[in-house]
Amino acid sequence: MSLDPKTEAVIAQVRSDKAQAVLRRRMAGKSEKLILAKWRASGFSSAQLIGAYLTAPGERMRSVIIKISSDGRGDKEENAHRNAWNDALPQFAEAHMAQLLSDPIPVDGGEWVSFQQVAGGGFHEMAEFDKVMPDWDEPAKVCSSILGSLTGEWNTKPDGVEAPVHDLLPELLERRLQKRGSIRAWAGEIPQLLDNPRRWLRHGDGELVNPFALVSADPPEWRIPIIVDRGMSHGDLHPGNLLVGRRSTPEQPMYCLIDFSRYRKNGLLAWDPAYLLVTMVAKHLEAGAVDRYLRERLRHCLVDPTSTELALSREMRALINGITQAGIDLATKRGTLPEWRSQWLLCVTAAALILTGRSTLLSAANREWFFWLAAAAATELVRNETEHTPETPLKIDRYPLISHGEVISLDEWRREAKVEPPMTGARPAIDNPVHDDEMWVRLADELRSTRLDAGNRATLASRTEALRQLLAESRGPAPTHSSRVDRYLGELTEILSEALRPGTTEVEIRAAGSRADLLRIWLVDLMS
Repeated sequence: MSLDPKTEAVIAQVRSDKAQAVLRRRMAGKSEKLILAKWRASGFSSAQLIGAYLTAPGERMRSVIIKISSDGRGDKEENAHRNAWNDALPQFAEAHMAQLLSDPIPVDGGEWVSFQQVAGGGFHEMAEFDKVMPDWDEPAKVCSSILGSLTGEWNTKPDGVEAPVHDLLPELLERRLQKRGSIRAWAGEIPQLLDNPRRWLRHGDGELVNPFALVSADPPEWRIPIIVDRGMSHGDLHPGNLLVGRRSTPEQPMYCLIDFSRYRKNGLLAWDPAYLLVTMVAKHLEAGAVDRYLRERLRHCLVDPTSTELALSREMRALINGITQAGIDLATKRGTLPEWRSQWLLCVTAAALILTGRSTLLSAANREWFFWLAAAAATELVRNETEHTPETPLKIDRYPLISHGEVISLDEWRREAKVEPPMTGARPAIDNPVHDDEMWVRLADELRSTRLDAGNRATLASRTEALRQLLAESRGPAPTHSSRVDRYLGELTEILSEALRPGTTEVEIRAAGSRADLLRIWLVDLMS
């Protein structure tokens, strides 16, 4: 069959030979033509997306996205996409949703090819979310306007229901925990992490909840019910599936949702913003745009988006504030802010766990960073909803694939994994401490567990009383060859002293706590 050169140029972009053959037959059979658009997608799946202009006899040119998927779910994707279009109000669908132009075409071997028409002005006006956001004058406000449209204009009749976490988390993770699932491939062979999960894990910030323990309904006291908002959810709102207008403003946000393969009519409303934010962060981490130590501050912001982390870049702060503010504002108006916070923490937990299985998209170190993000979010969720306290934690801090910048293999973890003996009430000291002196061990232990986030002097003084006493006792050279430990200890002492002086404002105290916590993280790393 003979096609014009421009159509062949588009088909040549398809990686699959079989999908190429199917496209050639379709184009020849319908006498259609394609012109390649200057648009590429870089999503979080194995699907290939190609932008093109489609013309058919007697019809005007259209901007289309050709999707080639390989998961064998073409029929389900078609139904989900059509359901999403039919469930939405007509004016919303036409303005903000890609339209499925024809039934997906099956390809031998489980692949499918589909055509989606782009809304919102086409490829010259629209681009992937992460590529356009830096160009906006008010990125946080534009983000908030877009997410507000999704939770309001799209979802005109959300439904609040109560459900247990051990039902909600598997719902969000879908098949990824099953035998051949991507999450199981990452975590399944780690003792007492996914199977027969330990409920608490040891981390530099203290004991954290094992997020996989929340999947189980046993013991009964871990059957945690939360109230969630349900409504229409895109389901896979990563940056590549959200096309936004280059000239978007807070008053007139231009955007187009594409690829509704995971659409749900009764999904969790916090899922789309949480997944969008976590996948945006994944792109920043993989690009090396976040300093190693600032990653701890970033994790804190994702767990508590209302916190102010001046150490993060302006773009990162705008991203976090813009994506989360719409949900916070809506919950505040309804008087359901605590319930929204629990739903947010649940969705961040699930989204972060999904990224641990993205082996073709993320490095081993970044995948593990997302596991500890999931653990931190799960911990806050448990604290919000229960009175649980850590039991014997799993000695998993040898598993972190980041250990002074070195990667530790799963085989090494399996050889060295051990379960600690029962705790006797006192906090455990750090594993394999560098320092032999008992006071230095106690100081390192206190640094691991002290909370430095406080809004007033009294709270900060109470939380740091033991730490300040140990800092006073540790005057003089540390029993280590690292001069940085001595310097950081001195800086930490000075910051706490200044923050607790009479007359210090709440803003100054919060800023001091942020700086002190960064020093605390560095010290834990150096002294471990």
